[in-house]
Amino acid sequence: MRRKIILKCALIFVLLLDILRGVDLTALAADKVTVQVKDVIASAGQTVTTELIMDGTFAAFQGVLMYDTGALTLEKIEATSLLSGSITVFTQDETTGTFVNGSFVSASANNAVVDGAVLAFTFRAGSNANGTYSFSIEQLLIYDEEGVSLTVDAVDTIVVPATPHSTTPEPAPTTQKPAPAPTTQEPTPALIIQESAPAPTTQKPALASTSNDPDRGHSDGSGSVILLLIIAAIVLVGIVLTAIRIKKNKMKAHEQQK
Repeated sequence: MRRKIILKCALIFVLLLDILRGVDLTALAADKVTVQVKDVIASAGQTVTTELIMDGTFAAFQGVLMYDTGALTLEKIEATSLLSGSITVFTQDETTGTFVNGSFVSASANNAVVDGAVLAFTFRAGSNANGTYSFSIEQLLIYDEEGVSLTVDAVDTIVVPATPHSTTPEPAPTTQKPAPAPTTQEPTPALIIQESAPAPTTQKPALASTSNDPDRGHSDGSGSVILLLIIAAIVLVGIVLTAIRIKKNKMKAHEQQK
């Protein structure tokens, strides 16, 4: 009993030390997805199949499977049972239904733990096909249910990640505003100068005074550190008091036996 109490208090103390060191325990959560597409061996006229194998926890992914179009013709893409709860779309010709390329998009509302083949690609080898053929994945993006782009870990496969959609607003900066600003009319620059004049008013010194905020931030951080140290001290005192109480109980039991 005594050993369990001491071990429990020691565990609390170790956790407090981790917090003091700034260890982000949530960073240990799995945010990496392993991706692999195996090579195929094909001869003229053969039908061969390769699979997109993924291992991780995610909700959606997209990309384009690149292959040797001179030797292989894509005949079919199929989603496996691992994507039964997802909506999966491929690029196909509206009239003939033939697959235009190896592009794919799959999405689900919730995260799913996946370990295995998610897509199967079937090819017909051309008359000049003979040998081993490798594949690569371009424009690959994998998201969790919160829409956060996950890290891709490629295994024996060339993977070219795409830029996440969340960064698309960046190409729309305010660079278009300087264009109307340099108007050839003279009164407009005069107005701009007047607007810039109130800018260096006492508001800037106010900003200079607020530059002391980083110090305040440090003081706030030290306050939280002191609070955690106090908690750690309380835990240690609890350990000592518990040990003393157990020792007294043992002494009383020993005296009663006498």
